[in-house]
Amino acid sequence: MKKQPPQGRIFLSYRREDTSGYAGRLFDHIKNHFGKDRVFMDISNIEPGVDFVDSIEKALSSCDAFLVLIGRNWLDCRDASGGRRLDNPDDFIRIETGTALKRNVRVFPILVKGAQMPESKDLPDDLAALARRNAHELSDQRWEYDCNQLLTVLESIVGPPEQTPDPLPVPPRPDGGEVPGAKKRNTKAIVSLAISALVLLALLTEGIEDSDAFVGGVALAVVALIVGLISLYDVKMNKAGGRGMAIGSIVCGVLVALMVVGDYPTDVPYVPDPVVPGQLNMGTQNLPQPVMPAVPAVPQSTASVNGSWQGSDGFTYMIEQSGNRVNVYGLNVYGVQIMTGQGSFGGAKTIHFNYTLADGSVGESTLQVADSGQVMNGTFSNHTTGLFGRIILSRQNAVR
Repeated sequence: MKKQPPQGRIFLSYRREDTSGYAGRLFDHIKNHFGKDRVFMDISNIEPGVDFVDSIEKALSSCDAFLVLIGRNWLDCRDASGGRRLDNPDDFIRIETGTALKRNVRVFPILVKGAQMPESKDLPDDLAALARRNAHELSDQRWEYDCNQLLTVLESIVGPPEQTPDPLPVPPRPDGGEVPGAKKRNTKAIVSLAISALVLLALLTEGIEDSDAFVGGVALAVVALIVGLISLYDVKMNKAGGRGMAIGSIVCGVLVALMVVGDYPTDVPYVPDPVVPGQLNMGTQNLPQPVMPAVPAVPQSTASVNGSWQGSDGFTYMIEQSGNRVNVYGLNVYGVQIMTGQGSFGGAKTIHFNYTLADGSVGESTLQVADSGQVMNGTFSNHTTGLFGRIILSRQNAVR
């Protein structure tokens, strides 16, 4: 099929000392979109002896859109004598812009580098109409987005882009440099996935053993998530490729963070200071400490129960004996006190005492000391909850 000739053309006007770098970037976008034959950027290659005014008029006569790039110095650029260039009737930019405003050409002021639109009072009379044109801004932060918006508007004026085949893959440069037009590898997404993988490996091999490991795991998971979000932003700004990898890194960061939180050990034991009879560690409980009354010495016929006993319920019981009086302290498996009690011998080998638990419930217990002095059998009854049953205490060590 015979290729159709291009439709409308675009004229790009700029001042070198003000916006040359931006003009080159914009020219590349327009050329890649519409084709190089539909954009005219520079007349600096006019042959000697050719009237540059005629050259400009001929170029503009075939153009439907005129883009004039305006930077922060566009209005006040000076010549060698110190005069403002726009005030010179022979200035290229003034001739190009003034000619475009006289012809039936759509004029676009393009603001770059944070420039402001000039006011009509600051412009020569033949350029005053430029101040009434709606400007389009190209910002460094949104360059790709702003250029695409401009290309969409230009399509409505100069026609759609020509259909061209996809370019062939460009081989890498021999010197290892970056290939023009190739998207960069999404390094941030790779870093995010690597961090998530390390945290996941630690979870599977070691798990969360303490609060320090938990805090470290959460911190790394959050870092992986943040880096993944940055990588997706780079994709949207066309700074890198790999959208799927970026999204995957975000998902992995979220999942790893949830796994770390879910693996946090809620039953990490509290290790108190060593328990010494008479100076028990109360832990997080605030149980009353019994006051030992002054009683006579232990009769020879009363059994000695002073020391540490292991209960059949899994708790440890510390008994302090003074005469026929006893104070009883119950400790859970972590060494935290959960019970306190007071009582006395009702016989040579029978102990009866009342107790209070950490939850505020009260009860009583009766223990019978075996002849060996190493075991006590008895019963307990909780008056608050109604629970009752049997209990066996075995001596762990004696306090002499």
